[in-house]
Amino acid sequence: MVGQLLVVAATLLMIVLNGLAATGVLGGVNTAEVSARNPTVITPPSYAFAVWSVIYLGMLAFTLVQALPSRSAALAAIRLPYVVSCAANALWLWLWALEQLLWCQVAITVLLVALLVVNVRVREATNLADAALVRLPFGLYAGWVTAATLLNLAILAASLGASFLRDPMEPSAQWIACMLMLGLGAAGVFGSHRLRNPAYALGIAWATFTISRGHADKPAIHHGAAAACAACLLAAVWTALRRLPR
Repeated sequence: MVGQLLVVAATLLMIVLNGLAATGVLGGVNTAEVSARNPTVITPPSYAFAVWSVIYLGMLAFTLVQALPSRSAALAAIRLPYVVSCAANALWLWLWALEQLLWCQVAITVLLVALLVVNVRVREATNLADAALVRLPFGLYAGWVTAATLLNLAILAASLGASFLRDPMEPSAQWIACMLMLGLGAAGVFGSHRLRNPAYALGIAWATFTISRGHADKPAIHHGAAAACAACLLAAVWTALRRLPR
């Protein structure tokens, strides 16, 4: 019972802090404003971040499911890493509002590791409810955070002197961004296969799709992100088909 209640508290804390960050209560500035002050060659358009609404709905669904007596024991192994992920998410929101970019990178890396641990621990789940309410939401979450971790790293590098990462009109920066996108696509393909979770690739596909659309006037970035998106979508379909009962 203690573990179940801790998950509920962690979820609520994460969502409440997200609301405070989005409205500018934390640090006197909202998350979008901080992002606008720290542009990079791979920053997606603002609508890309709407995926957080889907992710948080998925986390609420998981929180309710894990509180059910019938599912308590089966989901016990992922409670601790999930709580760690919520704490890291909340900490990132606070640090982002303060523009502590180095510590933001630490927090989001911890978040990503915690989510990958959750995904590894549920990758063998065959129960339909677990697939819909646990594996898929956490896969999407981990995929999106993988992309966000790369973006956070680009922001940090730019702040430490890699100014070319801020200028998408510089040819060398565009090709570097293209390589980053292809690397992100490769991560989506590999991660989807290893985690046996198509939603992981879909999280990265959404990120690369929005980056491609947001940089449509910059051919190298646009095509690199589009290729990564296509690869992730194919990987998601392939992984899903492999999971179907034979």
